[in-house]
Amino acid sequence: MCQVSHGVYGIRLELREKTWFKTWAFPMKPITAERENFQPEMDLSNMDADATFPGCPYCHSKSLVQCGDCGRIYCYEGEIESTCPWCGNTGMISNGRWDAVSGGGY
Repeated sequence: MCQVSHGVYGIRLELREKTWFKTWAFPMKPITAERENFQPEMDLSNMDADATFPGCPYCHSKSLVQCGDCGRIYCYEGEIESTCPWCGNTGMISNGRWDAVSGGGY
């Protein structure tokens, strides 16, 4: 979800050797996202952005953060403290890596 507009979007990931690359982002209606067959859990401990990755289709941020409370992912602009657009939790952003994230969850 976009932290600025609260618009829902999907990100296409491509596995190259052992690294997942963000290659494209596209807006989605929440009802469409509910119907999609998201992989229940993915190891994203090694993720990077392709040079052509356009970022969030709403605010164009190329950075993602995972909420420490609800576990959902959203874009952000690099601020030190951030509020999750999914659950409203506000917290400090750490530089830790993701072990795994869950898809879907609507």
